[in-house]
Amino acid sequence: MFIFVYGTLKKGYGNNALLQETGAIFIETTIPAKPLFDLVNLGHFPGLIPGFFYVQGELYDVSGETIQRLDWLEGHPDFYYRQTIIIQGPLEAETYFIKNPHYPLIEKFTSHDQNKVKVWN
Repeated sequence: MFIFVYGTLKKGYGNNALLQETGAIFIETTIPAKPLFDLVNLGHFPGLIPGFFYVQGELYDVSGETIQRLDWLEGHPDFYYRQTIIIQGPLEAETYFIKNPHYPLIEKFTSHDQNKVKVWN
């Protein structure tokens, strides 16, 4: 199964250790196939919501054990909920959306052209 991560689960951040401990295989840095998302600022971590932008993240191949541990970490289904999205390729991947979207939007972009890509760092 594939998982798309966009926040503290990415390489270089603290929660990436969970992916490493469970043998998750990094595939690539990528974006969803369509610009249907946005990021909200939850302080020390972001939340994904429906929107109008591409969100850059990382794609991993993970086991069922990894998904169970991620569900616990993300508070699924009460804080975040997991849903299937389409990633460039196209591939289906699971990702986590924040249940309460009422937080400030993240306004940082990796480019300033018409195909704006949001990235959390």
